[in-house]
Amino acid sequence: MKITCLSDIHDNRINFNIGECDILIFAGDATCHREPIDQDYINFNTWFSGFNAKHKILIAGNHDVLYEKHKLIAKSFLSKDLIYLENDWVEIEGIKIAGSPYSLKWNNWAFNTDEETLAYYYSLLQEDIDILVTHGPPKGILSTYRGNNEVGSESLLNYVNNSKVRYHIFGHAHQCYGFEVVNDKAFINCAITDNQNIPINKPIRFDYKYV
Repeated sequence: MKITCLSDIHDNRINFNIGECDILIFAGDATCHREPIDQDYINFNTWFSGFNAKHKILIAGNHDVLYEKHKLIAKSFLSKDLIYLENDWVEIEGIKIAGSPYSLKWNNWAFNTDEETLAYYYSLLQEDIDILVTHGPPKGILSTYRGNNEVGSESLLNYVNNSKVRYHIFGHAHQCYGFEVVNDKAFINCAITDNQNIPINKPIRFDYKYV
């Protein structure tokens, strides 16, 4: 199973060559505005749905305010082949994939909340999730932003450590793009842009192996 993931394009809709792809995952921040602009989400849908992948999954991020303020409108712009997750999960070819757009408070943008509320949202997810997609990172793992500002969630880290999650995909902390394995779990920060929202990275691809 070939999986490709990316996040934080912030209106930089690049024609990436993702090659052969079974599941394409977007981990939030399609736009870069504080106020919802419908055309941005229409443009994102055209771009994301245009990739050649069997399955396409997305979540929102702290910049994707339309999904928080007017979710039905935002979802109405999505093509039928796109799967939007918000504190729920889907099973694709035997792989359970869960998604949540929430992250810790950062300038009080979209889907920002506190650790207690985050812990509640993660409690809604099953423990046998294989792949977890969140916008925010877990605390201490690929999770600093603009220097040494920690933007990772302890509640999120606890959920991943106490669940069967094998791959945790996220973004938000732009400067921490990369792949790290901790306690046999793979953590992937797939942010495309740097701290100035300039695209400098490529989507991250990996082979999901059934055990």
